[in-house]
Amino acid sequence: MMKHHWKQGVVGLGLGAMLAGCVSSGSAPIVPSQPAGLLARCGADRLIGLIGQSLTTLPAQPADRSVRVLRPGDPVTEDFSDQRLNVVLDGRDIITAISCG
Repeated sequence: MMKHHWKQGVVGLGLGAMLAGCVSSGSAPIVPSQPAGLLARCGADRLIGLIGQSLTTLPAQPADRSVRVLRPGDPVTEDFSDQRLNVVLDGRDIITAISCG
C-alpha cells in the first residue's frame, strides 16, 4: 500500500512540474527565481516590469551589455555569465521571463 501512495506522489509531482511550465495569455507573469543581487548584475532587476509585455517594449541596451533573446525551441548554451541579460519570449514575442545568465 505504501508503494502505491509513493507512486501517486511522484506522478503528482511530475504533473505539477509539467503544468508549471505552461503559461496561458491570462496567467500571471513568471518572476525569475534569482537573488536580487544577481538580477542587478545584468540589469534584469530594472526590466522585471516588462514581463507580460511585447519584446518591442524592451529598451535598447548599452552596447557593452550582452543580451540573449530566447524564443521557444531556440538552442541555449549552458555557459553562465552573470553579466548577460536573458529575455525569454513565448511564441508571440511576449516576454515571459527576464534573468541573468
